[in-house]
Amino acid sequence: MARRPELLLFLLLLPPRAALGQEPHWAFRPLARPAVPELGPERAALGPIDRFVQAELDAAGLEPVERATPRELASRVALDLTGLPPTPDELRAFEADPSAKAYEALVERALGSAAHAEHYALAWLDAARYADSNGYQNDGDRYAWPWRDWIVEALHANRPLDQLVVEMIAGDLLPEASEAQRLATAFLRMNPLNNEGGAIPEEVRFGYVVDRVNTVATSFLGLTVACAQCHDHKLDPVSQREYYELFAFFDNLDDDGTVDANRRNSYHQYQLEKPWLELPQWKELCGGEAPLVMIAGDRATPRETKLRERGAYDKSVGEPLAPAVPRALGALPADAPRNRLGLARWIASRENPLFARVQANRAWQQLFGRGLVGTPEDFGLAGERPTHPALLEWLACELVASGFDQRALLRALLASETYQRSARASATHAERDPQNRLYARSSRHRLSSFALRDRALALAGLLDPRVGGLPVYPYHPAGLWKDVSFEVFDYPATTREQNRRRTLYSFWRRTVMPPALFDAAHRQSCVVRPLRTSTPLHSLVLWNDPTYVEAARVLAARVVAAAATDEERLATLFERATLRAPRELEAQRLRAALHRERARYAADPAAASALLAVGFEPPPTELAPVELAAWSALALLAMNLDEGLCRP
Repeated sequence: MARRPELLLFLLLLPPRAALGQEPHWAFRPLARPAVPELGPERAALGPIDRFVQAELDAAGLEPVERATPRELASRVALDLTGLPPTPDELRAFEADPSAKAYEALVERALGSAAHAEHYALAWLDAARYADSNGYQNDGDRYAWPWRDWIVEALHANRPLDQLVVEMIAGDLLPEASEAQRLATAFLRMNPLNNEGGAIPEEVRFGYVVDRVNTVATSFLGLTVACAQCHDHKLDPVSQREYYELFAFFDNLDDDGTVDANRRNSYHQYQLEKPWLELPQWKELCGGEAPLVMIAGDRATPRETKLRERGAYDKSVGEPLAPAVPRALGALPADAPRNRLGLARWIASRENPLFARVQANRAWQQLFGRGLVGTPEDFGLAGERPTHPALLEWLACELVASGFDQRALLRALLASETYQRSARASATHAERDPQNRLYARSSRHRLSSFALRDRALALAGLLDPRVGGLPVYPYHPAGLWKDVSFEVFDYPATTREQNRRRTLYSFWRRTVMPPALFDAAHRQSCVVRPLRTSTPLHSLVLWNDPTYVEAARVLAARVVAAAATDEERLATLFERATLRAPRELEAQRLRAALHRERARYAADPAAASALLAVGFEPPPTELAPVELAAWSALALLAMNLDEGLCRP
């Protein structure tokens, strides 16, 4: 449906299936590689990406800003590609040699790291509506983490995007499907499961299929087709009939099993929920029982799919419908199977005009904070038009030509001058392009709550680099789960080891997402656009959550142990938090803050003891409690400076 309020009246007045005119909507046209702009000899050194961007800047009469400093650039690459800050040694090394060759090596190290795969997996988890519980009122636990590990491993191996899509939608239908290919289809089974008393089985099953249709359309086609469940789409050329033809691809999934609500607080709660995949290699990790992961599988007896009057599950009308894709997007090849495998291969093919554009746009969004199309979930008429249509088309064609190699596309974007520009804007840039739609400068924005937590652990040297495994239970408000579940289940006791894992691995309960992860996707349905807001509650989390308080205390102890004087310690602490040396005025204010905190804790030793008691990490015995408390408070202040909380 429409995403902008100004379209509401327009929608009400539109007849069904508003005509698009003679010319197809830009997103529905076949891919066609555009010519790279010619800009004259003075810009002959610019690469294709920069030429497209510069052409728009020239038209607007704007000049690009200077290149970011080596420290800013090294920090940006690390945060954008891995979600983690660089180490001081990495910063100094690149500062000493900021050559093109050194920059290329910096990028390659980040792209090849497991941290990159973990960081980029987050967007897939949001799109897949990944969670470790079933949802609804009972919200019992489920085995979902093997799929999370599958996507991390696939990204680390740089598997082509088209292969990932085929396996997620139809891995079970591939010839001689492997265990990993079958596991990939858990993507389709990540929907919330309703086992509440009084639920009508067919109504529930119908809702599951609707969820899968909408998820696949949003994730891979960038379309909001949900409107057409009930009526012909008011804006985009998707009729209600075409919606149920798409629905037919997923209508034959076997959803006949049930979940035993009486065992909802156990990982072993499935009562022959089928189909499932048993993973005996994880038996020891899961307390002696092999995990059962819900995957896709078709019934032996196909269902008949019919259009539903006003989208009601029990109001079938008309003749049975064969699986098909919306006419505006083309058609399945004549020799393609009319099942999920045929659909998946068509989605990931060049013949589909949307997939490459959608994925290229998301790659841009990951690195620049906002897509060339600002509505990545909606490439239809209600969505935003691309700020740089020719550039998006060129990137999509490059992605196809590379064999859907996402890492190759990222390399090209990272190598551009557009990516490497400073975020400092002149008054002219701020006035004429306040939202930086023309990319004369880099965009500065706050890090995600996932990255902020991982950053705090990394700065303190607490981050556990292990990849994959069972979900963990980091610090959490006491009793919150009991309150939400009417005391049916409670949050398990956390441990020192669990608090050190990357935030990606935190247990995700649908009815109460981790409260410290503000602006995170709710995981009830597919989400492909990051949310960024700013409220006082965010600051309260960053100043008071045990994770950040403990990290500040551990960082303070390390800084004090590593240097002999207050001046050296202050400089080290500031550099760790902001990735640069303090200016003279900043150093003066740090000294004043340190003296103030020393006086405060000297007057209140009990407060110092309370601060040092937060968390599992034991404070060093060789440092006086008042002194450590003062440095801990200063470290928390430094970690909360806006400069460190934002992408440079």
